[in-house]
Amino acid sequence: MPKVCAQLGETGLPKPRADLTAAFIKTATAGEHWDAQVPGFGLRVSPKGKRVFYVRYRIRGGKQRREALGEFPHVSLADARSRARQRIGDVAKGLDPFAPSRRQSFKAVATRALEVMAESTRPRTVQERQRVLDRELLPRWADRAATDIRRGDVATLAREIAERGAPVAANRTLSLVRAIFNVAIDLELVDANPASRSDRFMRDEKSREIGLSKAQLGKVMKAVSAEGPEARAFFLLCLYTAQRAGALAAACWTEFVVEDALWTIPSEARRKLKGYARLVPLTAPALGALDTLRAEAPAGSRYLFPSRNGATVPHWTSWAGVPRRIRERSGVPGWSMHTMRAMFRTTATRDLGVPAEVADG
Repeated sequence: MPKVCAQLGETGLPKPRADLTAAFIKTATAGEHWDAQVPGFGLRVSPKGKRVFYVRYRIRGGKQRREALGEFPHVSLADARSRARQRIGDVAKGLDPFAPSRRQSFKAVATRALEVMAESTRPRTVQERQRVLDRELLPRWADRAATDIRRGDVATLAREIAERGAPVAANRTLSLVRAIFNVAIDLELVDANPASRSDRFMRDEKSREIGLSKAQLGKVMKAVSAEGPEARAFFLLCLYTAQRAGALAAACWTEFVVEDALWTIPSEARRKLKGYARLVPLTAPALGALDTLRAEAPAGSRYLFPSRNGATVPHWTSWAGVPRRIRERSGVPGWSMHTMRAMFRTTATRDLGVPAEVADG
């Protein structure tokens, strides 16, 4: 049992405090939980179970600040507590960590916001956000005060990018601006988000993927039958599991429980968003494809699609040529392996009423 004591809040009512431990954090109920070791350090648990560390302190003049320190478990309890001690120590010395002189520029605010977002984001997305920041935002706003950026600036940004013939880039940039300012508000670096209603500035996007009609899918399946057993199984597993080709290419035999018809995709950064695994039910055709691979697998093979030269590598790399050959043989152009996943997501959400966040899992 954690040690519990009380701390008086601004209303004079006692607020519970506990020796925060990893075990306590994992089972903590929704609400705020104050640390007994470091006054002002706490944990907020959302109704959906999101657990975020924060620190609260008062600067000169009595103004209270609240600063997010990161989400558990991406930020450990020890790291968050250490950051809180550092912040409280700075304030005790009379420093304001986010004084205007330190938080005026958009560059400083955006950099801090991206650091916070990176704690719960896969590396590829982190890199893409940084690329958009460097290419589209910093050349325009780097030295401007973040609080001086207005809705008109956001509208101009979107228009200029779209006029280059890049409507998709315009939309992605707007989404990043909105996310940066949302985090900046949480960190109390700004008071408003100039991109909060930026949907009106969004441009129409032409989908990169096409759906396949029943006749087209028949031609594709006929072309698939002419492939070798390994490539044929790869295509069928992509089709019947609706998973990303990269996740399938990296799959190990230990992830599959044939008796339960389940595939557990682990929570590795290269496989999926960090922090959680994913269960994928396996249909009869998918199980049949696994049987084909098992019969073809070299003795002691760890991976479903091992390297052909015998090297110890994490996945089979020859899948990229599969759709090209099938497109040529079938005469059905314009689709990729991801089309199978997109078709499933569209059918599930539009025709079956499956929530988008579930269909995209």
